[in-house]
Amino acid sequence: PRPPQPPPPPPEPLPASRPVTCRLVAERTELESAPLRRACKRYDAAFCGVDGAALSQQYVKGRPPPPRWTSLMDAGTPPVEDHNFVSLTYGEAEFVPLRKLLRAVGGVRDGATFVDLGSGCGRVVLGAALAFPAAKLVVGVELVPQLHDAALSAHALLLDFLSGPADGCFGLQSCDLNDAAAPAHGGCAGASTASGGSTGAGGNGSATGSTAGGSNSSSGGGVSTGRAEGADGLAGGGSSCSGNGVAGASPALGGGSGAVRAPPPGSIAPVRLLCGDFLQTVGEWSSADVLLATSLCFPPELVSELEQAATALRQGARVICMQPCFGSGAFRPCSVVAPLPPPEPPHKVVMEMSFGDASFYLFERLPG
Repeated sequence: PRPPQPPPPPPEPLPASRPVTCRLVAERTELESAPLRRACKRYDAAFCGVDGAALSQQYVKGRPPPPRWTSLMDAGTPPVEDHNFVSLTYGEAEFVPLRKLLRAVGGVRDGATFVDLGSGCGRVVLGAALAFPAAKLVVGVELVPQLHDAALSAHALLLDFLSGPADGCFGLQSCDLNDAAAPAHGGCAGASTASGGSTGAGGNGSATGSTAGGSNSSSGGGVSTGRAEGADGLAGGGSSCSGNGVAGASPALGGGSGAVRAPPPGSIAPVRLLCGDFLQTVGEWSSADVLLATSLCFPPELVSELEQAATALRQGARVICMQPCFGSGAFRPCSVVAPLPPPEPPHKVVMEMSFGDASFYLFERLPG
């Protein structure tokens, strides 16, 4: 018979472990000043519940006419059509990553004009206007009407937030606008009301209001049903403008009088939002000192047309795009403030976007 086996030794006691606490910190805590952190909170609140990707998908599912462009270099060339809507692929950036990108390329100087081509629901435009309030003008050009209308609504809400009391919550129960700790993102839980007649409920960011010259309402994620034709609206082309909070120049919240309370001086740069094809509105953005094109999914033909259109920029103007080569002799690569280590090129900078880290490249307009 097999002899009895000794009992197994007792298990060794596990080493004492300390409890691990995971604390989520809002990204805006990286910002170096209280005014910037408050601006970021108001930015988050203005876009509370706005889903630009869903609006873009909704537009494409409606099977609109595909984007098409005629060559600026050869009028006899047949128009190119983007039947797969690749050029409308949506991506967006938040306030903090955008500010890092713009500071890396030299910032937007006082009195300068910043332009975003393909501005979507206005996140880059409004973020740049808040981060660089001394800019002369911030312009956004967007082709998709639903995204353009969402940008108009967000701008109107932001102006209303900025013109309210510095320590007030403006009725937003979850999107805290004070300088105390607040969630970095997320919907507005519960019923909430912004001064001036805009309302939101159940986290869908619903907003209702009226604009100078027409109704402009959004619901369920910021889908706008109207057009905003302010006093500075462009004649022809169906373009719309959103001004800097001056009466009659921007969407109005509540009452439909065309007047929005002006925000405090120095809190936000003047904003203009245009709806249309940026190749057909070159005259509206050729005065840019800094031009941003999130051009990762632009077909090669569209990139070539953008290069040709950008030659209308003045000498020394900067272009930020997603192609490592741009301009075919009219532009030169320009080193960023803090270049990435080799072998990365010195004119490359990385920004976190909704789909992950994205590479951008800086160029400068040459004489001629």
